[in-house]
Amino acid sequence: MYAFVHQTGQGCYDPWRFIFYQVVVIKERSILGTQSINEALLPERYYLHAVSTNTGKAAYEYQMRLVGGILYGMQYDIDSTRIVGLWAPATTGRMRSDVLWKYYLCTIVVNTTNEFMPQMQQTNAPIDVTEGTFDHDEPPSGEFFAYSGASAIISKAVDVYIFGQAQFATQKRAMKDRIYVVRIPDGYILEQQALDFKAVQIFSNEMHGDVSAIGPRLDTSLGGARGFQNYVYLCRVVRSDIEDATIVDWRYNPINPPRLASVNDVGHFHLYPGVAVSEHLQNLSGIAHRIYPEGRPDLAAFTVTAVGIRLPGSFQNWCNETQSGDSSQSQKCMGTINYDIPYAAIYNREPGIPLSLKAPSFLDARFNMDGTAITVNFDRSTLQGARQIDTNGDFIPDELDEEFLRTKPFDCGELFTTETIWLVGKHPGTECLWNTNSQLRINIGVLNISLRDSIYILPNVLYTVPVSGQFSPAAQGGIPVDLPEQIGRAHV
Repeated sequence: MYAFVHQTGQGCYDPWRFIFYQVVVIKERSILGTQSINEALLPERYYLHAVSTNTGKAAYEYQMRLVGGILYGMQYDIDSTRIVGLWAPATTGRMRSDVLWKYYLCTIVVNTTNEFMPQMQQTNAPIDVTEGTFDHDEPPSGEFFAYSGASAIISKAVDVYIFGQAQFATQKRAMKDRIYVVRIPDGYILEQQALDFKAVQIFSNEMHGDVSAIGPRLDTSLGGARGFQNYVYLCRVVRSDIEDATIVDWRYNPINPPRLASVNDVGHFHLYPGVAVSEHLQNLSGIAHRIYPEGRPDLAAFTVTAVGIRLPGSFQNWCNETQSGDSSQSQKCMGTINYDIPYAAIYNREPGIPLSLKAPSFLDARFNMDGTAITVNFDRSTLQGARQIDTNGDFIPDELDEEFLRTKPFDCGELFTTETIWLVGKHPGTECLWNTNSQLRINIGVLNISLRDSIYILPNVLYTVPVSGQFSPAAQGGIPVDLPEQIGRAHV
């Protein structure tokens, strides 16, 4: 059991294996079983923690100890199946105050050539953080580690990692960020530019290569010289076939900042550092912040606001109005998740890159009137058990395998988890049958399942019908079984 979650790592999601990664901490005294610790040792150990988003259970085969350093600002490189982040020695600033900070681009390749024994292959490449001034010989990033965990990645075609670090100022409180765009995996700096604010969250769009950021900036647009959150466009990263090079087209100008949202809308946001998510196909950025209802600070809640980066004025809070705990506040945005959950890491479960079709999702699951069957509806046409096959090892499907395509009654264990089969019964007593390619019927042999029990689908078994050569990720998750559709009252 770990003691802490390392929150300047936020975490990253592997959409191929349905795994969420975070950095966690275990205290040395918990491992050694003693209160006295050798002062020459760090008081804790750091681990890359992996959990299945389908089951909520730890995926131990994808975990590893982080030796000699700490991983910050983790991102997942979708088309190369690797974790990318900023790596810094764990002893600097704690065990050693006589050395400068050093920075490395860390890549951890998730090698599943042997699916029963995955290999987590880590490499570190030094990043030459060289920014300095005439009156300041050493770069401030060597002296000060001022990192919020804000980072982004663009893996499609260009393979770059984006992060911010401190740039020189006469006072530490006046330090702003310098944005670095570095090449994966060698850490070469393609672009570095100074900002006039601290980038608390950084966003990237894999489809178009857009990079944007939000943070507190001295702004007079709302009257007076005060600091307000500004959400601005930074640059676009593209691959030039003509020059055979990755081009960083820097757009940010502090004199006329290219704002993506009105300061009136986002200026007072209480941001969660480093907690950010992007929807690449719809060109949306999800800004994580905390809403404080007027007069009710005890109901402050984690909230995600979606902002369109290519459609001016596109702005929407994802609100859960039922979590207010106060009827007088019921019509106001009270947060995306319950106010008693202080922190959450967020990720895009279906990034749409490189698989552009959405996976099938459960619409509902309902008993029939006599409780002998369950009808499960999906939101789109499925392959009815046929599998997508990758023939060249690039993780992108190339053809279909119809071995598991089912048009007649079949064993529900081909689609649902073992725990679900315990509830609905085993074959042949219980059978499944596709009524249509979006509706499944479970004929129950032994009634062990109760109202509101949940059924869960197996990973990598159910996909959307391909369209024009485009494929989808696999369906995942589950749904509680509900009452039959209500029968209307008879009218006389």
